Amino acid sequence: MPPRQDSNSKVKKKVGKTIRMEVKSMILKLEDRGCSTSSIGRELNLLRMTVQTILKDKEKLITAPPSVSLNSTIIRKRNALICEMEKLLHTWIQNQTQRRVNLSLAIIQSKALSIINTLQNKHDQPNIDEITTDIVDLANRLPDIVVTADDIDDLLSSHSQELTDEDLIELEAQVQEEAIE
Repeated sequence: MPPRQDSNSKVKKKVGKTIRMEVKSMILKLEDRGCSTSSIGRELNLLRMTVQTILKDKEKLITAPPSVSLNSTIIRKRNALICEMEKLLHTWIQNQTQRRVNLSLAIIQSKALSIINTLQNKHDQPNIDEITTDIVDLANRLPDIVVTADDIDDLLSSHSQELTDEDLIELEAQVQEEAIE
């Protein structure tokens, strides 16, 4: 059994060396050129085993984003819809707790799904103001046509209403006239 060392002794600990992504990519390029692991190690001042370990993880290196090293933690941005759902769910849970309603995991999950579906439907609705502005811009690019946002609003409101029988008869007559011309 080796003798115990005094905690005050000056024994150097082995410290790992962080290898930057540029160096790892250089190792991959040298290996593609046909260089041996020992020659790559000599050229880059690395141990042969270190080079072999990096080459073993070649697939991970190729698929890694260029600005990220393998040891980095990738932080994913949270979806704003999920954050909004969590706030609403938290409020709902507080309300249910104040009313002394028993909650189970299944009930909370069901409510979370209901909230997320409602939010998705709300966010999927088109923004009428943006659409109106786009239509006005497109129409005004055409020569001899001047369209305002009020014109588009009138058009959209008329199409949101159900056609009356008289409107259908008039529309059919217009279609027949255009077919004759």
